[in-house]
Amino acid sequence: ESSFTIVWDAEPPSASVTGYEDGDGNGRVNPAGAWTISGGITDSPGGVSGLSNVRLQIGRLEGQTTYYWTTGQTWSTTPSEFEPTAFTSPNWSYTLPAVNQVSDQKYMLKVRGIDNAVPPNSGSFLTSVAVIVDTTPPSVLITSPTALAHKAAFTIYGTANADLAGHDLTQIRISTGTGGSARYW
Repeated sequence: ESSFTIVWDAEPPSASVTGYEDGDGNGRVNPAGAWTISGGITDSPGGVSGLSNVRLQIGRLEGQTTYYWTTGQTWSTTPSEFEPTAFTSPNWSYTLPAVNQVSDQKYMLKVRGIDNAVPPNSGSFLTSVAVIVDTTPPSVLITSPTALAHKAAFTIYGTANADLAGHDLTQIRISTGTGGSARYW
């Protein structure tokens, strides 16, 4: 008499993006240099064991055109996927160099997994995590009063623009004089 156990695995791994340097959770980041994106992947019973089990896709929207990050370290209009730069089960991470980040644009982060089953179960890219990369300070312009209005009562008018990332606060500092003789109120 003999017996054996068959384990059937027909499900792809569960993969997710869990971190992208968004400390306040508003979907906007200002990476100080390289930008690290991270996440997790799990699978049972087939399992996942390394970089080759994870596929990432980073897209960025410029006008009406979507550009995709490629394994050749360039942006292309052809959709592509690549492996993360680091994997310690169950976590993965990828670092996008600062020189390749385009500011004031919407990025879409996607991940999928491939397990170690034979044959492997391959997941699909599901919903993306949308992130605004903003490394450009807002532009601010005082439009009124003019320089000659300093001897009369006046109202200060101006504009502030932070396009895609949004604008939270504009502060105005009023002074007389310069350097050590400056007086503020």
